[in-house]
Amino acid sequence: MPKGGLWDLSLYALSFLEKTLFPTKAKEKLKSLEDDQLMGQMARQLGQALVANCLIFDKVKRWKDSAKEEALRAAKLAQRVSGLTLTVEELQRTHQETKALLTEKSKEALELSAKNVDLHAEVEKLKEELAKKGEELLQKDELMEKTKEALTNDDANSYLAGFDDVVAQASCFYPESDFSQFGLHKIVVDGRLVDEE
Repeated sequence: MPKGGLWDLSLYALSFLEKTLFPTKAKEKLKSLEDDQLMGQMARQLGQALVANCLIFDKVKRWKDSAKEEALRAAKLAQRVSGLTLTVEELQRTHQETKALLTEKSKEALELSAKNVDLHAEVEKLKEELAKKGEELLQKDELMEKTKEALTNDDANSYLAGFDDVVAQASCFYPESDFSQFGLHKIVVDGRLVDEE
């Protein structure tokens, strides 16, 4: 600022204000006023300055209160946003955990499904083997029955053949005796030959 400005240390405030704030016409008008008029003018201007000052302070106070309210609102909003952010983060984390768990359970379900298919195949195979073994056992049972019947018949035929052979041999040793009454179904009771019951 040029010499005579606000930053000049040799500045005389009254002369600066006169030069800056009062144009020549305003100065002349004030100089022409009587003392009581000048005092009245000064009182009016001081009153106006005081009112303006009060209005400015009131406005500043309202701005300050408004700023305080805005700051409180902003803090509450920030707190809510922080809570929402936390909630969103929790939801995202829960979503990721659920997704991971679902993926894991899906894999387990697929593995169990594959095992189930394998087990069904194994059960079918075992059923077939069991059916074959059952048929084999039936065939063996039939064969055993036939073998048993054949052996029983063979034993009976051998016994019959042996009996007939003994009777024939006895006839050779005792040609005068009658062996026609001998039979497979006869037993000796009290020294006599009787039919088996």
